[in-house]
Amino acid sequence: MSNIWWWISPYNNALTGLLKTNNCYIEDKTEILQYINIFPTIFTCIEKAVYKARELFDDTTELSLEMFFSPEDQDDYYPTLYIRQYNYEPFIMDKINEICRDYESLLSKQIKADWNGWFLTMTDYQLPKYSNEQK
Repeated sequence: MSNIWWWISPYNNALTGLLKTNNCYIEDKTEILQYINIFPTIFTCIEKAVYKARELFDDTTELSLEMFFSPEDQDDYYPTLYIRQYNYEPFIMDKINEICRDYESLLSKQIKADWNGWFLTMTDYQLPKYSNEQK
C-alpha cells in the first residue's frame, strides 16, 4: 500500500501524540495504522499498554511499538509493544503481565465477537534498538 495511508488514518495524530508523550518509538508506522484501521479496538489496547508501561518502567527502559511477524506463519502479524532494557530487571515478566492485564478484557471481547485483531506486550531480551547510549 501507499505510504500516504498513515497520513489519512483517523488514528495518526492520536497515535503519534501517545507515543511522543510517553517516549515510545514506533517502527512500521504505516503497517500499524493499517492494522488499527481494520481493528480499531487495538488502538485502545496500545494506549492502555503504553500508559501502564511508562508507569511501571522509567525512561531508561525503551518502549518500541513494532509489527510482530510470526516465524511459523507470515500471514500472522500484529502490533507489539516491546520492552527493552540495558540491564534486565529480575521481575520484568511480572510487570509485563501487569501491563497485559490492563487490556486483555478488550481482546477477550473481540475474540468472542469473532474478531481477529491481536496485540502483544513482550520483551525479546535484546538491548534497546533506538536508544543511542546506555542511560
